[in-house]
Amino acid sequence: MVHPTVSTIVACATGHVQAGISIVRVSGPLASTIAHQLTHRVVTKPNHAVYRAIFDKDGDEIDRGVVVFFKSPASFTGEDLLEVHTHGSPFIVQQVIATCLTHGAVLAKPGEFSERAFLNGKIDLVQAEGIADLIASQTKAQATAANASVQGAFSKAVARLQASLTAIRTDIEAAIDFSDQAVSTNHEHAIQSALAQLAVQGEALLDQVKRAILTQAGLRVVMLGEPNVGKSSLLNQLTQQDFAIVTDIPGTTRDTLRARIVHAGQSIEVIDTAGLRDSHDPIESIGIQKAIQAVQSADVIWLMVDASTASETHVTQQRKHIPREKQDALLIVANKRDLVELLPSAVDTAVSALSGDNIEQLLEMTLEKVGHTTEKSPFSARERHQIALEDFLGHVKHAGQAPGAMAELIAEDLRLAQRCLSEITGEFHSEDLLDAIFRTFCLGK
Repeated sequence: MVHPTVSTIVACATGHVQAGISIVRVSGPLASTIAHQLTHRVVTKPNHAVYRAIFDKDGDEIDRGVVVFFKSPASFTGEDLLEVHTHGSPFIVQQVIATCLTHGAVLAKPGEFSERAFLNGKIDLVQAEGIADLIASQTKAQATAANASVQGAFSKAVARLQASLTAIRTDIEAAIDFSDQAVSTNHEHAIQSALAQLAVQGEALLDQVKRAILTQAGLRVVMLGEPNVGKSSLLNQLTQQDFAIVTDIPGTTRDTLRARIVHAGQSIEVIDTAGLRDSHDPIESIGIQKAIQAVQSADVIWLMVDASTASETHVTQQRKHIPREKQDALLIVANKRDLVELLPSAVDTAVSALSGDNIEQLLEMTLEKVGHTTEKSPFSARERHQIALEDFLGHVKHAGQAPGAMAELIAEDLRLAQRCLSEITGEFHSEDLLDAIFRTFCLGK
């Protein structure tokens, strides 16, 4: 069923940049009329690419390109949809969009095409998010996982949970309807067993979601340490470019510097920070404060020390910069390993930022710290999916602890559990949720 929409929307689907080809997308009830205005010819055959002259709002020919019309509901949005392929001049694209606006279209909001696809039942919310993740992907692992979500892998996993839950709810509701009849102990045990199995299914999916979030969002590593221990040099070695300014002057790095690398298919954001020390320089002090704040969002912290001067006492003192709740995320990294033979026992690994020696081991230890495995993520996922699944498991486990005679309470827990799953796929949603998701999309998608 097509969701009723009044407006016809238009946007460039390929970005306002110079390119070989640009695509302007139009969706809504005026799509075929606008196709006629743009080409001065009637587009009669859906799903066929045709070569046409393209005219601006004054009737002047500005380009020649390919026009494709998709008839509702057989389109991405489920509405009448037009794609105009022009040469990739931002000026030409703007002229095409201006003509569309002249004939009744309005500018699309970010993600509005995908939102209409969702509202018209062409995709669910997980698939819509998968599209955004696919566009944003920077590694093969991210692209593969996001594409799996677009094709419905995550949605199908949620659907299997929904089916198991629905079967249990049916049994519970039947017990309530016939509450005047005695419920056998065997029946109660069967329901408890089914709930336990459902929890196992849910835990397995939650583990996959956590791994998927790590794949999609990437790993965040924050480098901390005193000035001149080699943080910026290590960043340059990791990126293989002069990303950070390196000098012998303490306090050279005053702001956080961020660079993204890929190791073993995992995207890693490495954040270089100002050296930790007492400083009376107001600008440097701000940088040091930013370094401390960056720790809060870190998945792994590299606390760097100078191998040539580090001692057990010194390392212990440096650890005090790390909040207690972040100690488990800590790796003590000694730089300048080429200058010493023995290291303090508190050091987890040693590297040479100058030569790159042992950096591979540091990266492997970093991935191990967060439980990274070589197993591929079966789909892409987001934090809201993890929260919904954790809430789902909470309700299922609470229902499993209730006495069998309290069928009404079990039924209410399972109703709430089903709602949690429906929030993932968008069967149950609020306008605020849709805005939060789709407004992060790019224009034209």
